[in-house]
Amino acid sequence: MLAGRTIAVVMPAYNEAKLIRGAIEGVPGFVDHIIVVDDASLDGTTTVARTSERPIELIEHETNQGVGSAITNRLLVASMISVPMSAPVSGARLFSMIDAACSKSSGRNTFMAALI
Repeated sequence: MLAGRTIAVVMPAYNEAKLIRGAIEGVPGFVDHIIVVDDASLDGTTTVARTSERPIELIEHETNQGVGSAITNRLLVASMISVPMSAPVSGARLFSMIDAACSKSSGRNTFMAALI
């Protein structure tokens, strides 16, 4: 939680077994939900993601659908965890985007970013 707002991050992943655990554990502590969307990886990405010390929510595609599908899925996930505001952002822009969303007086108490 940051500035009284619930924060969720969606991480699209395809064949990221070597990097996914570090990426998950690198998400700031104020993030309430980490959603990993595995796009039918062939290298054990989901197995490695599950070994992270951070709790995650995992969506597994049965067939590769591309990063666009993972980003589109953020809208479905947002509705599942009651997050009314979401935006796709690169990892480098995550903090500035969250800071801007939390500083606005929109009345919303949640924000979700899809890392691309």
